[in-house]
Amino acid sequence: MLQLDYDSWDTTKDIRLERPGNALGYEAIRGSIDVGDMPSKRRRDSDKLIGPTIDGVIGLLAGGVEWLRHYGFSAAEVQGKVRAYKAGNLSTAQMQALRIKPESVEDISDPKGRLRYRDKTLVIG
Repeated sequence: MLQLDYDSWDTTKDIRLERPGNALGYEAIRGSIDVGDMPSKRRRDSDKLIGPTIDGVIGLLAGGVEWLRHYGFSAAEVQGKVRAYKAGNLSTAQMQALRIKPESVEDISDPKGRLRYRDKTLVIG
């Protein structure tokens, strides 16, 4: 569970963030792309592609929360909308297809015939 401070927008003290996020963060979310990974958090943060992408995604999250507050959404409304969005996204046919897990990646390509074939075979292509 992620908990964030979320109060009603107060025009006397709250201001919108200046250019939240960055292009890498936006593209990572929009295209659901993987930009690679590193074995440790420290190496991810210092990587020239992954580090700025993480910063961009965090900026988009902060900007999105502030934008929703500015337009008067309550914390309960945001929580409900996020849950509904995730549930709707995970129930699409494309996401259902992505949940299929092959028994072994090696079964897909075996040019020299070294593997023993099992009863179930997955063919991609």
